Amino acid sequence: MRNVAVGGERSHRAFSLSETLMLGRGKFHDDEAGVTLDIKKEAAGDEKSDSQPTLIWSMFTGFLWLDNCVQKNLVARGWQSVSRTESQIMLLSAAGLTRPADLARTLGVSRQAINQVLTGMRERGLLELVPDEADRRAKRISFSEEGRGIREATLQIMTEMEAELSRRLGPDTLAQLQSVLDQDWGRPPLLEMGRD
Repeated sequence: MRNVAVGGERSHRAFSLSETLMLGRGKFHDDEAGVTLDIKKEAAGDEKSDSQPTLIWSMFTGFLWLDNCVQKNLVARGWQSVSRTESQIMLLSAAGLTRPADLARTLGVSRQAINQVLTGMRERGLLELVPDEADRRAKRISFSEEGRGIREATLQIMTEMEAELSRRLGPDTLAQLQSVLDQDWGRPPLLEMGRD
């Protein structure tokens, strides 16, 4: 259970991560409880919260919003639900990453963790691990008909979500966002401590 600030009072209601997806830009709205929570300000915990970094939070909540849309729409279209990690594996495989070691490295998890997820997907009939033709010592994932269907449905839902965001935010705003995110940001820097 996490303490959260609601209207200046402390509340002991537990907010799940998926609940934070209801509003972007670091806000969470709970229809049931009738509260809106500004997570960015709560995370900062002091009056200087307006000067705290917000880009990473905005990008993270945007990602979570998009992923939540994928999950809800997959189920609404009759597909079995998949976890966030499973949907990321499907998207990364569509981009050509099919070796478990590469998936683990890209997602920032251990090989053991990725193997547990892949085992669960295999048990649900979504994929198989097959020998990698380029390196017989390695394995790669190969999706079943059901797994390919979910992956294709996910890509279709993402295309439809972008169209919906274009309607909601305006095509110019969405194009500007895409342009900024598509730029080469360079390698992550090692920053000097205490430098503004």
